[in-house]
Amino acid sequence: MRVELRGPDGCPPEWAMLADATADFAVSGRWLETMGPLLPGQPRWLIGTVDGSPQVGLHARLLETAPAESRYDVGAVLRGEIPAFEPRSVPLSAFDSEALYPALLFVLPGYTCVPAGPGAADSPSWRISRIHGSCRPPPCGRPSPGFGTPVR
Repeated sequence: MRVELRGPDGCPPEWAMLADATADFAVSGRWLETMGPLLPGQPRWLIGTVDGSPQVGLHARLLETAPAESRYDVGAVLRGEIPAFEPRSVPLSAFDSEALYPALLFVLPGYTCVPAGPGAADSPSWRISRIHGSCRPPPCGRPSPGFGTPVR
């Protein structure tokens, strides 16, 4: 699977097909257009293709710096300023706070995050942990190593 980061100039053309193959309304272009501005950051989309055919996608928001609302702030989560389902095992002091941003926030309006597309239910095809390295935007418009690299 090849995974590409798209945006911020509106939904990529493949997104409509991916959203149509998904039962959750939160991935629809109309919902993202209407409710997306409530989320911080600029919209981005991860699109996974197999043999050139879009199979799965995720909506994300690019956070250049810590957002004003702590519920979207990676640092606030690590510091324990908002509730978490599991205990935090790594203290914030283990991170350089400047290194937390820019970051991609995977969320849809309505605080959900579901993948879109015919491959969304196929767990081997969508390995977010394997693509995290390709999520950082290239610095100064230059390609970064691993950006758009196929995921095996």
